Amino acid sequence: MNGCTLHPNGHTLLACESLTGRILAIDLREPGRWSAWLTDERLKPNHPQFPGANGIKIRDAWAWISVSGRRLILRTPLQPDGHPGPIETAATHVLADDFAFGASGSLYIATHPEQTVFRLDAAGNRTIVAGPKQGAVGTTACAFGRAPGNENVLYVTTDGGLVAPYEGAVQEAKLLRLEVGEVGWPLIEQA
Repeated sequence: MNGCTLHPNGHTLLACESLTGRILAIDLREPGRWSAWLTDERLKPNHPQFPGANGIKIRDAWAWISVSGRRLILRTPLQPDGHPGPIETAATHVLADDFAFGASGSLYIATHPEQTVFRLDAAGNRTIVAGPKQGAVGTTACAFGRAPGNENVLYVTTDGGLVAPYEGAVQEAKLLRLEVGEVGWPLIEQA
C-alpha cells in the first residue's frame, strides 16, 4: 500500500497498491469492504527496485497518479458514477514518489532517490524548489499547509536517504517547510 486520497463521494478512500498495479477503493462506511477501482499495466512496476502506482490526488474531477518506476504521471477522469474513465499520460520522465497541487495547477513533486522537490508547471517547465543543501534527501511525501499563514508553505517529509543515501551517508529524516509562493489546492474535493 502506498499513497491514498479521499474520493469526492466522501466515503471511499482510493489507495495505491504499488506492486499489483491497482488503485483500491476502500469503503470507509463498512470496515473490510474494498474493491479494485482502477487496474492498468501502466500502474505496475517495471523495475524491482521501484514501485508502480505510488501517489494519488484528485483535482477538478481527475485522479492523478504517480508511477515511480515508469517515471510517469497518469490521470483518469472521474465519471459521473464515480468510476474512472480512460487513463492518459500527463507527464513523462518524472521520478515522482508523491506530489501536491498548487492553485495554479503546478505539481510539486517529491522525487525520493533523486533528492529533490521540483515544480512542474502546466507548460511542462521544471524548476527545482529544494535539493540536498535544503535538506531534501529522500523526499517521500508532500502537502500544502492549511493553517492561516501556512497556505503558501509546502511541507515535505524525507527519509534522510535511507533508500538512496546522499553522498554515501544516511541523514536524519526531516519535515521540510518550503515557502513556494502559491497557495495549495485543497486536498479534498467533494462531489
